[in-house]
Amino acid sequence: MEIVLEQIMSFEQESTVRDHCDSFLLLLYQVKNSEEMSDFYAIYLFICGLEPIIRNISIEWHQYSCLKVEDACNIFGFRK
Repeated sequence: MEIVLEQIMSFEQESTVRDHCDSFLLLLYQVKNSEEMSDFYAIYLFICGLEPIIRNISIEWHQYSCLKVEDACNIFGFRK
């Protein structure tokens, strides 16, 4: 579990935002099953891993409407 936790903490966007979201969620579900991470911290890690321009937009929206990483993905239309 420590390896997955380290991966999610250093996870960065390497392709599209949709791919980043899907890959991040796969890691997150592995970590969440062991209950080692709060939703708030997961959103923080997700946003920090985005490219700077997208990260800045995400930070503004997160303050008002995201309670889970899934919310962040859905708000920006990254997942369908």
